[in-house]
Amino acid sequence: MEPPSLSASQDEAAHEERQRKLSFSSSCSSVPDPQKCIPSEKVIFDCILKEYNGVVSFAVISSRQDLFPNGCGDITAWFKARKDSFLLSESKEGKILEVSAFCRRVQLCFNQACQRKDCPFLHVCRDYIAGFCRFGDGCQRNHCFQFNKDRKFLSKLRLNGLTEENLRKVIQLSIPQVCLDYNEGYCARGQSCTQIHICKDMIRKKCEDEEYCGLQHQSALLTAQATAILQNYGLPRIRDGNVNPVLRVLLVCENKLVVLKITESAPFQQQHIRCS
Repeated sequence: MEPPSLSASQDEAAHEERQRKLSFSSSCSSVPDPQKCIPSEKVIFDCILKEYNGVVSFAVISSRQDLFPNGCGDITAWFKARKDSFLLSESKEGKILEVSAFCRRVQLCFNQACQRKDCPFLHVCRDYIAGFCRFGDGCQRNHCFQFNKDRKFLSKLRLNGLTEENLRKVIQLSIPQVCLDYNEGYCARGQSCTQIHICKDMIRKKCEDEEYCGLQHQSALLTAQATAILQNYGLPRIRDGNVNPVLRVLLVCENKLVVLKITESAPFQQQHIRCS
């Protein structure tokens, strides 16, 4: 029997090498791609805003494997490291209960004559953001996000491309709100409530007599609960009892949304609505 030729030996060696590489590749295919395991902050932010109307329980969002695939790491730590984009409602033990879409740098400018080109605030009516402005088209403040100054600021915050309604929702969630349940007589959340327990009519300058009212007025902002809420939103501590800067910021959102149909689908930079 003739020994195998040199060419045949080389072919066999080459075949074995190919098989070895295929085997190695197969064994590595089960290792997750690190890039695919990294959650996308933008995708998760948009998901919470659009699919859950801005607020979702941690149990629900953390179970979304399309957002947090296997091997992505500690989801609780991931959210806690991104408190500029997500507002967290936590238990006393530090367990996350609820997650909201949030933008820490969003604040409203209350200077109607503001001409600052570099003003770091939005020039939009507070009551329009809250969902209802009694002045309607006659309001002296803006009821849209069409001015270049505001559009540029929103782009810096990476909020461009959102619909008018989603923009309002993000801003609502980024500013402390008055607890409506408290104003109705009972808040089931009690001390764990993430909204301010204060008279809504006092905020609107319709109620001045705290004793007759029965609800807390300015003193509500000096409680430990209110202090913790304001800090969570990134607002400065109240100094020397001066609560006026906080009073003008608080939102009273009563679900009286009056929105032009065009704002429900068009991104803010493409709308052509009349601004007050």
